[in-house]
Amino acid sequence: MDVEVVRAPDNAKALERLHSYVVLDTETTGKSSTDEIVEIAILTVTNDKITDEYSTLIKPTVRMSPMAQAVNGITDAELETAPVIDDVLPDIIDRIDGKIIIGHNVTFDLRFLARALRRYGCTMQLSYVDTVTLSRRCYKSGSHKLQDMATRLGIDPGHGHRALDDTRTTKALYDKCAAMLAKVEAEAALQREREQRETLARIEADLKRRKEEQRASCWWSPLLDKKFVFTGDFLTYRSRLESLLDEVGADLCTMVDGGTNYLVCGDLSKLPEWARARKAGIADIRIASGQPITKLTEGQYIDLIRQTLLQKEEATTEEDATP
Repeated sequence: MDVEVVRAPDNAKALERLHSYVVLDTETTGKSSTDEIVEIAILTVTNDKITDEYSTLIKPTVRMSPMAQAVNGITDAELETAPVIDDVLPDIIDRIDGKIIIGHNVTFDLRFLARALRRYGCTMQLSYVDTVTLSRRCYKSGSHKLQDMATRLGIDPGHGHRALDDTRTTKALYDKCAAMLAKVEAEAALQREREQRETLARIEADLKRRKEEQRASCWWSPLLDKKFVFTGDFLTYRSRLESLLDEVGADLCTMVDGGTNYLVCGDLSKLPEWARARKAGIADIRIASGQPITKLTEGQYIDLIRQTLLQKEEATTEEDATP
């Protein structure tokens, strides 16, 4: 049997859909693997409203460390009459089972809780969202301790380092972080959109410039602005075949459509049926419907480019001969 502790999705969209969860906090006898929980609190949140508050002291089998007692103020005398962990685990399990658990540095709390659940013989998954992670993502600088974040954001910290008050503080911090994260991610999405638009604009401007340069240098070409599509396997490197289009002012396209003028077909025998249909099949359908698409073999394509380049020589010779 095992208790698995896993991080739940905590991006803005995931948190926007998270309306029901629990907020958990513990106090312990210390920080080592031999220490135990002495207090636990759980807030149940349903449809964004706190619907239940649970808190209890727990009698440990080890004594409070002086450091822990100085932090949370819980004494061994107070714990003497508290229930033992096994007596309260059924209530705890009932509240957290199947719920996302939110807490501040909550992996610390869940480490102790998971250890107790394993000893109890329980098998379950503890899925968590950590407000430390959220606060660091939303508020870059400064301390991210719970009490410091509360002071920074104007949250009532209550009695710090007591489980129930800390869950209330954590719930308020979570609400602020979720709202801030939504804002941060929305601004980031807008920035990405702006950058994409700017990139597309630069690409379009570059393509337009290159096309204008191509038209100016290939004015003599009967293939100027003609659209070519390639399909199949070729004896010549395909990239080399495609690059010949630049020399005659033609355009390389990836798909057969209403603007296609030429389809250059290599060996189609090794292509699956869907791949043959994707270009050659569509070309046949368009040809049958009246679109003037010329199908060329590799050799015919090379001859067409060669013959076109000869026209360049003739055109430039005539231009040079003009007084």
